[in-house]
Amino acid sequence: MSYGLEQQIFQERMMKIGNEINDAVQQQLSGVQDHVNFTLQKAYFKCAYDCFDRQRNQKEISNCVERCSGPVVRANNVVESEMAKFQVYLVPELTKIGGLIIHVIRHVFYHCSYCMATHHVVQ
Repeated sequence: MSYGLEQQIFQERMMKIGNEINDAVQQQLSGVQDHVNFTLQKAYFKCAYDCFDRQRNQKEISNCVERCSGPVVRANNVVESEMAKFQVYLVPELTKIGGLIIHVIRHVFYHCSYCMATHHVVQ
């Protein structure tokens, strides 16, 4: 098997694994994203709306709106931090899987070549 074909098979397998992992992660994160996008942001906009009244000056309104963003910012920071931890774990694991795939491809090719040669399929 040529190196180019081996690389192509490896890349296709890794792409498939990557897509499957991405789909699984997105499925698991959908509830968190829904909570952040709707529940927390809805609360943020309600809070910010309440900050605007004629009895406050611009500085007080700005400070109030900034305080309202706290829960959303903290939630986003937690999600980003957890995703970074996951990626730090995931990359070495994918590298191991990639090495195993290459090993299996070479092993199968070797045995197929041997079988074809011993059965005179290949001259």
